[in-house]
Amino acid sequence: MEQDKILYYVDSIHYPESERNDRRIDNNDTVQVSLLNVNKAGEPNDVVVSVPVGQLSFENGRRIANNNFVYYSANHQVPFENGNKDPRALELINRSSKLRATLREKYQNQSIELPAAVQLDNSRITSYHINVGHGNCSVILIESGRFYQIWMVDCGTAYYVRGPHLENIDDCFDDIAKRLGVNKGKLHISLFMLTHLHSDHYNGIEMLFNRGYCNGGTSFFINLDYAVAAPTYIRILELIENNGCIISSPIRNVVTDNGKQPMPMIIFPDRKVYKNYSPSIQLPYYVEQNTNNASVVYIVAGNGKRMMFPGDMEKKELDTITKSGNCTPFLNGVNYYCVSHHASISGHLDRKCLDPGRHPYSICRECCKDNLDRAIVMGRDGAFSGIYNQTVINDFAQVIAYSEKDDIGNPVKCLILDWASNTCSYLY
Repeated sequence: MEQDKILYYVDSIHYPESERNDRRIDNNDTVQVSLLNVNKAGEPNDVVVSVPVGQLSFENGRRIANNNFVYYSANHQVPFENGNKDPRALELINRSSKLRATLREKYQNQSIELPAAVQLDNSRITSYHINVGHGNCSVILIESGRFYQIWMVDCGTAYYVRGPHLENIDDCFDDIAKRLGVNKGKLHISLFMLTHLHSDHYNGIEMLFNRGYCNGGTSFFINLDYAVAAPTYIRILELIENNGCIISSPIRNVVTDNGKQPMPMIIFPDRKVYKNYSPSIQLPYYVEQNTNNASVVYIVAGNGKRMMFPGDMEKKELDTITKSGNCTPFLNGVNYYCVSHHASISGHLDRKCLDPGRHPYSICRECCKDNLDRAIVMGRDGAFSGIYNQTVINDFAQVIAYSEKDDIGNPVKCLILDWASNTCSYLY
């Protein structure tokens, strides 16, 4: 192997986006490929490479996909070569498979039990949406008398952009400690909810363990069935196992045996989700190779308000959760919507409503525009082609708020949303 070739893990592939549903991808179109450096863990050597679609194949014609390993040439003359048989790649795949199997077996009969001291209906709720460059990172502070809990949805950082993103997370916890009047060292996350397995949604979890925010008292919702062999993800699973954290695969839970609504609500998926088919898989399940569309949709509710986290779910799957039994009453009652897929057109709620019987709206975005208190955009404008999409921004314009800037465009460390007053403030 030539010295200028480095082994990378393919985290995600960003195809050009179009507002036309009939738009076809041409071999001359440019795609952006997010590559995670396998050689130097913990160093900022991850890259985004722009190449024509026609070069997105190995020599045998097989199309490069997420979760592949590739050699990337620093001289750009040979963009990609197959690295899936590299001993380092095979070792990572094996470690991931064994870890996920061990954790599934260990916790298959255990459910996540949250402390009963905090009742969300009678709690003060404040959510922090942190500027992590291009990525999602939300902290939910629940206060009930002298008791409190901290929940978190995703924690990704911009792996290819330098900036104070980890420091922004630390500063957020500083603010929480001041609000509570406690030492920051005593704060810990009770529940972590991961939407899906792209690095810009999970790669900050390692830092949470290193800082002590995650520990043996943290429970995790993570899809253990979905095969991902990224080095950072494997280290996170090892931290979860070594700390004795409970981990559960998130499956739809909107109705319980006693008729009570569980919290958080998981409204999608309604069965196990795998990346690839295997004859050993037991029903019910489905296979979804697009990692974005394997996103879990969480709803956190309390004090008469609901916040929805759809991760990076795209239109195909967003359609399925607007069908009868999902939209009403779950989606139709959302006050705060964390806009899917970093405000790109591929994740926009702009389809014909499939459940219009109990409200006057025929298009999802019309319902959202009239009923939302806030539409929260997380990410970095211009991070990839189509982010942010102007149609999405215009559709949510009257209620939009950003994690990276305030309402007059000044950069911020995080957006802070008070659920009781519906007011936004910022940490600078």
